[in-house]
Amino acid sequence: MKNLYSANLQIAPAQVDVKKSLRFDSIMEYFQDSACLHSVEMGVEHDALMESSNAFWVLSKVKFRIDGTLSQGDEIISSTWPLEAKGFRFIREHKIEKTDKTATVHGRSEWCILDAKTLMLRKATSVKYPSDMVCLTDRAQVSDFNRFSQFENALICYDYKTLNTDIDVNMHVNNVAYSRMAINALSKDEYKDGKFNAFEIHFISQSYLGDVISIYKQVENDAILIEGKLNDKTVFKARFYNE
Repeated sequence: MKNLYSANLQIAPAQVDVKKSLRFDSIMEYFQDSACLHSVEMGVEHDALMESSNAFWVLSKVKFRIDGTLSQGDEIISSTWPLEAKGFRFIREHKIEKTDKTATVHGRSEWCILDAKTLMLRKATSVKYPSDMVCLTDRAQVSDFNRFSQFENALICYDYKTLNTDIDVNMHVNNVAYSRMAINALSKDEYKDGKFNAFEIHFISQSYLGDVISIYKQVENDAILIEGKLNDKTVFKARFYNE
């Protein structure tokens, strides 16, 4: 059983911003794709897990830091590896590195498994999870997940009605779509300046096709905080910052 997934890729024009730099939501897509493709090799992709254990994966947190600049046309290696599963938490480390090693994205994601009938959390021991895989112990060079406090001075940015292209195989809004909502809360200058090298997002509750998510922003000295709310329920919280 392979404990590491790696792919050689090239940054495409559709994945960059106005400065031809790799966008944060594109990084989220790389993380999601590599994790999903590795789960196929592990035999625990969506369909296999549903068939064997009547359960499915849910992404709960992502964070990453960019060292250097990754631009359109750059040749990269996107890799991921899971740490040993503990309790209900499944941690994956991520790395996107230019082949010349002049720039790297260091990242981490946290997943859980939900029972398809009860929506309760499942442990690795309660589903068909590869027990023969010796997990790597290497950690990505990024700090641990933070706690988000209450947003006290957040202002409404816009309302977003979820669309067909936002929906994933679980019929929920895909996590990358939430990262785009966070990015679109930035002002023109905040987005164009691109002064932040790190991003963290927590997925707190689910939303579905046609839901209207209100996006709030709170600017701090060294960070921009974003919250997506469905009525009075928080859907996600995100943070642009420097690490």
